Amino acid sequence: MRELAGHLAGIRSYNGDEFTLNKKMSISEGVALFQNDSLLFEPSTQFYYNTFGYVLLSEIMQKVSETDFVSLVTTLVLDPLKMTNTMLDASDVDILNRTNFYRKKRVLSTPVANEYKVAGGGFLSTSEDLIKFGQEVLSPALISKKTFLEITTSQKLKTGNITGYGIGFSVEQTKNKTPKYYHTGGGVGASTILLIYPEEELVICILTNLSNASIQSFAEQLEAIFID
Repeated sequence: MRELAGHLAGIRSYNGDEFTLNKKMSISEGVALFQNDSLLFEPSTQFYYNTFGYVLLSEIMQKVSETDFVSLVTTLVLDPLKMTNTMLDASDVDILNRTNFYRKKRVLSTPVANEYKVAGGGFLSTSEDLIKFGQEVLSPALISKKTFLEITTSQKLKTGNITGYGIGFSVEQTKNKTPKYYHTGGGVGASTILLIYPEEELVICILTNLSNASIQSFAEQLEAIFID
């Protein structure tokens, strides 16, 4: 499970039109897309970012807990942090105030169904809600210090080289050599980033409803303002 969470398991990424698939599927049905495919490499010999590893991870979580994944996340994370505007992006439900998604300026994206890959990018949220999540990382209350350290410590390959990625977070340093945890997100009609600076007690969140927006460079500009 650690290799899945750290993108070390060797599971493949999307093929063909899988990224833009508009077919509502359960997580279990999503696992069937790749369950018979060979690994790309021996686990822990390479870092390879992919969503399907998190699809499998979410399947394991709901099987072990005997609770569907979205309910599990809601009970353990969203409700305690009062993230009341974060929810599954249900493709067949008219969700109040859900934005339109654009593939380029003034051109709407084609609809997609993200239910099966919710663990890797299927939640709707707001910047305010994600700031609450970032505040939890600054001052953990839901998890132990030991767990927090494991999440925010870079994984290592079998060679001993670090990957720069912990469990769900990229792990880097600012120009001042202070810790920086972050994650970008890219979907059909969305570009996002969440950055957390524990020593500076700073959280930056950017959400857009546009594919391939220049989020990283904008985030770097904001970091330069606050980290001097």
